[in-house]
Amino acid sequence: MSGDSFGPAMRGGRPRRGGGAVRPLRKGTGGGPATKSPARARPSRTRRHARPARWLGTALVVVAVFLAGLAGWATLQLDTESVDGLASTRFGEPTNVLIVGSDSRQDMTREEQLELSTGSEGGDLADTIILLSMRGNDAALLAFPRDLYVERCDGSTGRINASVNIRGPSCLVETVSALSGLPVHHYLETRFLGFVDIVDAVGGVELCLDQPIADRRAGLDLPEGCQVLDGADALGYVRVRAIDDDFGRMERQQRFLGALAGRVASPSTLVNPIRLTRLAHSGPQAVTASDSVGPLAMARIGWGVRSLSGGATTEVVPANPATIGGAAVLEPSGEAAQVFERFRSGAALEEAPDSDPIDGG
Repeated sequence: MSGDSFGPAMRGGRPRRGGGAVRPLRKGTGGGPATKSPARARPSRTRRHARPARWLGTALVVVAVFLAGLAGWATLQLDTESVDGLASTRFGEPTNVLIVGSDSRQDMTREEQLELSTGSEGGDLADTIILLSMRGNDAALLAFPRDLYVERCDGSTGRINASVNIRGPSCLVETVSALSGLPVHHYLETRFLGFVDIVDAVGGVELCLDQPIADRRAGLDLPEGCQVLDGADALGYVRVRAIDDDFGRMERQQRFLGALAGRVASPSTLVNPIRLTRLAHSGPQAVTASDSVGPLAMARIGWGVRSLSGGATTEVVPANPATIGGAAVLEPSGEAAQVFERFRSGAALEEAPDSDPIDGG
C-alpha cells in the first residue's frame, strides 16, 4: 500500500527502522517521568448492527466547519488528475470513493526503499483497493483483494491490481464499477511515502497486538501488546503478507484505517496546531485525487473517514483460491453478488458494528 506509513511525531528526516520505530507503552518507573500514552485503539471487530459514536451536536458543527475550511485550503494544493468512468453524486444516495494504495517506488530514493523495506521492484500496481461508501454519518468499507481475477476495462482477464497498467486509474475505476455494479464518484491514491508522512504528522497510531509480528522482508518486528507505530512500522504492518493471507492483510488494513481515523479525529490532533499544520501540509502532498474532488467533496470524504473511528461495516469481496494459467489468483464466489447488493442498496451503511468508538488519544 502506498502512502501508508504512520509514526510517532514528525522528526527531521524519514523515520528510521530499528529501536525507535515502536514505542511500547509502559508506566514510567525509575529512569524518568511516566509518559501519558494515547488511548488504545481497540481491536477491530466485524460485528454489525450498531451506530457509530456521535460527538455532541455543538462540537460536531464546530469541527465540521473547521475541517471544511481546512479541506478547502488543502484542496488548492492537491495533486489532481482526470479520471474517466466516475459517476455524478446524487443527493440522498451513498457517495463511493475508491481509495488505492499504489506500490509505485518512483518517488522514492534508494535509501528510502531500504529504510522502509519496500524493495526496489514493483510497477504501478494497486497494492490496496478499498471502496469507502458514505451517507450521512454512516460509512462502510469494501475491500477488493489485489489478486482478484476479473475481466478488466479492455476486455482482458487477470488480476484486478494490474488494471492500472492498462489505462491508469480510469481502468481500475471502470473495472471495479463493472464488477460490483457500484458507481464510483471519487478516486484517491497514495504512495508509500505519503502514508508514512500522514501517520507521522498525527504523532503515530496506537495498536494493541494479541501476538508478536515479525517479518524480515517487511522490516517488521513488533512485540505483543500495545504500542505506538510510526510511519515506517505502520507501513510494514499493513503490507506484511508472510503471516497470513490476503484476507488477513485486508483486515489489518481496515483495522489500521479505523485507528488512524480515530487519531485524526481526536482532540490530541484537532486542538494541536502543530499536528494540524503538519497534517494539512502532508495530506495534499501524499495524495493524488481525481479532479472531481473539490473543497466540498474533500470535506465530505474527511467526514466519512472520521466516522470510521466509531466503527463501520467492513466487508471483503468473497473469493475462492484458484490457479489460472499457472498463477495463483482469487475468483469471486457466489456470495460476492450479495455483498455488492448490500452496498448498492445502502444496507451496509445501516449495519455499523457495535464496537466502541476508538479514542485516538
